[in-house]
Amino acid sequence: PYQLYMIVALAFLLLGVGFLAQQARVKKWAMGTVGVWFFLFWTLASFALEFFKQHTLYWYSLSVNQWVTLALFCVAIGVWYTFTGGKFFVNNVVQSARAAIARMIRRVYAR
Repeated sequence: PYQLYMIVALAFLLLGVGFLAQQARVKKWAMGTVGVWFFLFWTLASFALEFFKQHTLYWYSLSVNQWVTLALFCVAIGVWYTFTGGKFFVNNVVQSARAAIARMIRRVYAR
């Protein structure tokens, strides 16, 4: 059933990448952004579906294929952060978290 699960996962991935490609054209995303998102989602799906496959070689309860997909995921995260605007996204999240923590601290000490 692993192959069937992978076909279903790739069909959903195809639909998602098609939607992202349309958004990329409309919003003028950086070149390669859709490819990076494809590799991010593909590695997650592949990692999760590898649990349904029987392997003979495991290392720390993960198969060799899962270690490879984990490494590919880390590479895709690095490319996303470096080339496709991930720095700005992370910066916005950190700034929002700092502001939320500051508001919470002000509410606590204002009483």
